[in-house]
Amino acid sequence: MDCRTVLHDLFRAALAAYGPEGKFDGILPSRPRGRVIVVGAGKAAARMANALRQSPVRAGNHAL
Repeated sequence: MDCRTVLHDLFRAALAAYGPEGKFDGILPSRPRGRVIVVGAGKAAARMANALRQSPVRAGNHAL
């Protein structure tokens, strides 16, 4: 492997680790009854809320 390929692979791995996508899978408790309100602030709040919304958090047959 040449240096360019190694650096490109490292850059891709860093970008994949940076984003919130998939970070909530398996660590959240089951969905509570009623509404779920997510509060966030900062530059990453919208991406994190979207990742939470798309995570496979389930209670019975209901997805978050």
